[in-house]
Amino acid sequence: MPGIARVKRAAPGCRNTQTTRVVVPLIEHRVFHRLSVRLPVRYAIAAGQEQVGGEGGTINLSAGGMLLSVQAMPTPMVAELLEGRGEIRVAFALALGEDEIATHCRLVWMQGPKRAGDGFELGLRFLDLPSATHDRIHAFISQMSH
Repeated sequence: MPGIARVKRAAPGCRNTQTTRVVVPLIEHRVFHRLSVRLPVRYAIAAGQEQVGGEGGTINLSAGGMLLSVQAMPTPMVAELLEGRGEIRVAFALALGEDEIATHCRLVWMQGPKRAGDGFELGLRFLDLPSATHDRIHAFISQMSH
């Protein structure tokens, strides 16, 4: 669905501007289809002098990343991770008995607890996923979506 933008332009050498309405396509930012699925995930996060690890779970999964729920996230780590510094590793299996997928991730966004006792939500992008593993996740999502 297109959107409408207002653009101010001036003729070359002229100081007067004219506002024009232009129809522009809206861009979908999500490249991969997401599947709401709960999978156990082991994670390890390191940034600066801080390290934290444990077990969490997916809220959703795509071939490009996951939304991970964790109980603890030291505040000093967040700024470094959002700037691309630090390291996040996750490991998870798509089903019982399947080989585990282990990969590095980048923190794209984070949301703190909404209520007391809630965990943190980490929007993660996979960084070093081999194409065969990417295809495996994509096939899993396609199969579970139908």
